[in-house]
Amino acid sequence: MTSVVELMSNMKITCVPDKTFETLLNTLVDLDKAGLGIHCLTAIKQMSLMRKFTAKQGSDLLSTLEKISPFDKLECAIVLYPALMMDDSFLMILDCFDNDIDKQNILHRLGLQKLKNGTLKQVRKPIETNK
Repeated sequence: MTSVVELMSNMKITCVPDKTFETLLNTLVDLDKAGLGIHCLTAIKQMSLMRKFTAKQGSDLLSTLEKISPFDKLECAIVLYPALMMDDSFLMILDCFDNDIDKQNILHRLGLQKLKNGTLKQVRKPIETNK
């Protein structure tokens, strides 16, 4: 029980607060409406430097970004991997992609392999991306 309380406390400290996350989603939509959708990924990257995302928040980001720039959805998944509160929740992020080739591309770029038991294993260093 102590570890659950500790985890919840840690989440409150390190995760993006709900109101801040809602503001981020609204900012993405506003950027798109202003014809500045190309800056959405930058806004997500900036937030990921300061806070961690829950898997639900990551899924919501991907859903929002898919409507704005489907190509950036894949890039966002790459950004989210190190920015998730819990590493093992990245499988939920992968589940946001219907296309198996996209999933394999993401895993390849991150240097991950999906094992038969459904877990992820780091098999090499990630491919450097433009930060």
